[in-house]
Amino acid sequence: MEAVALDIRVLGPLGIALDGESVRLGGRKQRAVLALLVIEAGRLVSSERLVDEIWGDGTASARSLQVYVSELRRLLGDPGRIRGEAGGYRLTVGRHELDAARFEELAEEGRERMLAGDPAAASRALRDGLSLWRGAPYADLEAEPFVEAEAARLMELRLVVLERRFDAELALGHHVDLIPELEAVVAAEPLREGFRRQLMLALYRAGRQADALAAYQDARVTLRDELGLDPGPELQRLELGILRQEPSLDVE
Repeated sequence: MEAVALDIRVLGPLGIALDGESVRLGGRKQRAVLALLVIEAGRLVSSERLVDEIWGDGTASARSLQVYVSELRRLLGDPGRIRGEAGGYRLTVGRHELDAARFEELAEEGRERMLAGDPAAASRALRDGLSLWRGAPYADLEAEPFVEAEAARLMELRLVVLERRFDAELALGHHVDLIPELEAVVAAEPLREGFRRQLMLALYRAGRQADALAAYQDARVTLRDELGLDPGPELQRLELGILRQEPSLDVE
């Protein structure tokens, strides 16, 4: 059998592509079986767990599960992708064949590039990683309890990567272009101080000192109202630096 290029996509609705062509998946149960195997890729998932997680009401039998697995093997283009072992199934997939794994590798590459003092390369890697996203992870299966933790982990990592990308862009002097995007992200994630810091810095570097200080006050009010807390030390130091117009805040 000639090998085909497999791409499993979970950064958005669950999907499969073979040689770049999308494969039509079946109903929710079939997609749920695939999702659980993907989340546990490389590890044995017991038939009992699959039935319990996906059906949960005792209506499914091992035979029903076998039917879904058999169809998934066909859709994946290689029966050996899902191996039946004692008491369960194991999905074998390379990291390059899963968009979430590629995203994590690009996230790590971007982090390492920033640590090495190369913000341009960091920005490219982080942008490439973020471009893999098509929506919320496992978007068509978000109500499934077994998906929640993995989807939340990926969403948190996406925010971390976005923050790193903004740091790289700020280091490159792209503060003016970043302001609209930072304002939108702050509106969507008002309790994340990292984005607040970046917005204040971008505004200040764009010559908008008053707006940068107003952004700090907005952060202070929001954090007090929502969490009963003052801004953290980093934001407080940044406000003071902006008031003093410290040269260290300028782009190197």
